[in-house]
Amino acid sequence: MSNKVNTSPINTSRNITEEIYKKSLELLRERKRTEQLLYGVSEAVFSVDSDYKITVFNRAAEKMMSISSLEAIGENADKIVHLEKEHGQPIPASDYCFKGKEEYVGLDIAVLKSSSGNFYITIKSSETGDETQKECIITLTDFTRERFLEKTKDDFISVTSHELRTPITIIKSYLWMLENGKGGE
Repeated sequence: MSNKVNTSPINTSRNITEEIYKKSLELLRERKRTEQLLYGVSEAVFSVDSDYKITVFNRAAEKMMSISSLEAIGENADKIVHLEKEHGQPIPASDYCFKGKEEYVGLDIAVLKSSSGNFYITIKSSETGDETQKECIITLTDFTRERFLEKTKDDFISVTSHELRTPITIIKSYLWMLENGKGGE
């Protein structure tokens, strides 16, 4: 009985094909896992290539911008993502992507306009890739609720101080009148 390994060209080719198939399956599983992680993030995340075409668009971005990833991917970011400064000046993708920095921390406050409403957001972006294929990953953090609560608090304090100031002013006037004898004995 011989322990001879069959190294015919057909078997070698079959082994290589099996290895390629196994590696392809591993890569596919890893890609699916990575996509699930990205799509599960609660912040809006999308990425653009060097031509500012959207390459990734997660579920939170779909919800905020009322557009599916299938419709967004391949489109110019400025066509899909409508960002403005608070006073209404548009913010193009070129303002927060490919600035040559490791990470860009955007404006303190920007407004994302979409058919589902306006969102107050902060922009954070970072670059990935090499010289031949760069991508910019953008994270939009929604703090609309916090902004609303802050405005509500400010309005409450303003109204309360005004309401308290009015009776105190009247009391002070009566005390002044009494002290100076303006109302009689």
